[in-house]
Amino acid sequence: MPNETIGKIRCPFTGEMGEIRKAKRGKHPLYFTSKAGIVQPKSQAFQDYIKKHGEFESQDEIFTESVTESPKVSQELNPEEYPRRSLFDQLFGGDDD
Repeated sequence: MPNETIGKIRCPFTGEMGEIRKAKRGKHPLYFTSKAGIVQPKSQAFQDYIKKHGEFESQDEIFTESVTESPKVSQELNPEEYPRRSLFDQLFGGDDD
């Protein structure tokens, strides 16, 4: 049974919305799922990225461990602020580039 979804994030690999979940244990508890699969970062920098770019149902969910910076959590997700192209297409160009 998967862990409970605590928020949403635009996947940096596919450009589509994914679900943020919190592992029951571990040094880096936040991870997300998308069409790219389960993305469970093993660095504090990627944990901070999830906190900064995620839209959380409850802000209490993300502040269970100390962080180097105070993350700014968006209350509303504006799809126009995020690229619709995948990371691969952004780096290497799509069919129309």
